[in-house]
Amino acid sequence: MRRIYLLMIPAFLLILLNGLQAQDTDAIPLSAEEEYHFDTLTKKEVKKEVKKEIKKLKKLEHQYILKENRNHFVFSVNYVYAMLDTRVSFSRPGGILNIKIGLEDHLDLPRQSFFFSGSFIYRFSMRSGLYASYYGFNRSKIHQIKQDIIWRDDTIPAGTNIEAFFNLRVISGGFLYSIMTDPKAFLGAYVAVQSMIVRTGIKTDADFASFPLDAYAPLPGAGLIFMFKLNKWFALHGNVGAFSLYVDTLGGYVQNLEVAGVFQLTKWMALTLSYQKFFVRALFPDDIIDTTVDYDFKGPAAGLVIHF
Repeated sequence: MRRIYLLMIPAFLLILLNGLQAQDTDAIPLSAEEEYHFDTLTKKEVKKEVKKEIKKLKKLEHQYILKENRNHFVFSVNYVYAMLDTRVSFSRPGGILNIKIGLEDHLDLPRQSFFFSGSFIYRFSMRSGLYASYYGFNRSKIHQIKQDIIWRDDTIPAGTNIEAFFNLRVISGGFLYSIMTDPKAFLGAYVAVQSMIVRTGIKTDADFASFPLDAYAPLPGAGLIFMFKLNKWFALHGNVGAFSLYVDTLGGYVQNLEVAGVFQLTKWMALTLSYQKFFVRALFPDDIIDTTVDYDFKGPAAGLVIHF
């Protein structure tokens, strides 16, 4: 109903301006040529003003819809229980050497872990907005190895006490474009840059050196976000994205997937139950040995969404 009232205003303005134009032309006698020129010029001005008013009213209407549906600002945080699988591979150019180490199997890193993930959406119009996300955690474990381990071009003998660690931070941000803008259905595509910070390696006894691998990579990528509101208290939400960059000195690939059920608690807050999956690959090319770190973690999550 509000939309009908808003769209009636330009029509009313057009009728009013035409009436004023008719009164002005009756009061001042003009020649046929002047009257034709006056009428033509006035109609163009009226159309121009009406278009401006319609554009302003549509902008106000879009802002009203965003605020009414509380999709103007959306912030979510999740607590994820993840099953972890971390593997480090060493290979020589030409395929002469290819060794894989599972950090959970060989270095006794925990297979389960809790961590936080979060996302942020700001829509400054019905079509455009900003998107950002974050996830990351630290893992470490002190362990006495029972067999020799080859780490890059060094061999760590059995019986050595080592601390294995894997630290990860992934931060992304970019532009969000709304493909579908129905109040009960949203589909958006985003283009973003994701910063991947990886630090992994082992620290040994005093007789042996430490072998850390550090990486920082800005990864360009894209993704999709969707939301379908089934009723007043329940909606489906999803997010899928992929980021990749490979250069001579460093390479990286990140993929994320989230499917969630959203339960509305209040007008501005909701509970989410979701399944999240992340895959991170960091490549360290070298003239002697290439090192690849694959990190796969997935599991259920619970969180809160604040939107207004």
